[in-house]
Amino acid sequence: MVIAVDFDGTLVENGVYPYASKPIIKNIEYVKKLKKEGHKVILWTCREKESLEHAIKFCNDYGIELDAINENVDIEDKIRDFGYNSRKVYADIYLDDKSISTCW
Repeated sequence: MVIAVDFDGTLVENGVYPYASKPIIKNIEYVKKLKKEGHKVILWTCREKESLEHAIKFCNDYGIELDAINENVDIEDKIRDFGYNSRKVYADIYLDDKSISTCW
């Protein structure tokens, strides 16, 4: 499966943007568990430029292995199947603090 994971409010507590606040360890461990199980992980965030680099460094520092950042994985398959690579990130599961319900 492909897992798209938000950053602010999901991997870190909402804090003083653009810096990461306190890490949410249980969510970080859950994402690492999903990756270890063989799932692909996309960092799916509105951050860009320096604040995006900060989020990527945070993920690296906490051992979150990313397959993509704000883009689809297996882009060649998407182009073959749909004729283009949509800017909407496709995932089987979206982990986001703004979701209606959570199961994790």
